[in-house]
Amino acid sequence: MLWNWTTLDACFLSPTWHITTTAQFAGSCIGVVLFTVSLEALRRAGKEYDRYIIRQHHARTQYA
Repeated sequence: MLWNWTTLDACFLSPTWHITTTAQFAGSCIGVVLFTVSLEALRRAGKEYDRYIIRQHHARTQYA
């Protein structure tokens, strides 16, 4: 995708993602933001789960 200010009749990320209306452009922008936020939330949840597993392991080894 080339950087330009023409939002209509443009391809977004791939030739199959073709934007023909202003609503499609707005939906694409909102969709990308929501996808990014959900991806980061999933990454954080993974890190928190890893910390939980480590705490559980340390608690089990302390009592043994």
